[in-house]
Amino acid sequence: LLPHEGAAPGGRVGAPGAEATLTGRPRASSDEALQGGAGLLTHRVVIAMGAYDGEDTGYIELKPGDRLCLKWHRNEPGGPKDKFESYLFGVRIAGPSFRDQIASPSSEGWFPYDLVQFCQ
Repeated sequence: LLPHEGAAPGGRVGAPGAEATLTGRPRASSDEALQGGAGLLTHRVVIAMGAYDGEDTGYIELKPGDRLCLKWHRNEPGGPKDKFESYLFGVRIAGPSFRDQIASPSSEGWFPYDLVQFCQ
């Protein structure tokens, strides 16, 4: 699902809300991206630091070491039923889950901001 087609965190359907802002803790070397304007997160690469089982349709499963390319320009706040405070949207490009597509058939979706770090 693309951000404009699927459910966003919190069970919202459609495009992420215009009221959302960047939240969460900035990671080392990513402060400039998090402080900048729209578009700076799109195409950035992150690496999963922890495992994550997708919470619902539109969320992506992560294994430590997975690399994802962001396809949305900012993180979005989670909703009342979400387990994390904020989420990013991206496509898996490398890592354990990428090599094992049978175990993780979904290649893109929402995932927790708190479980990834930005790559250089």
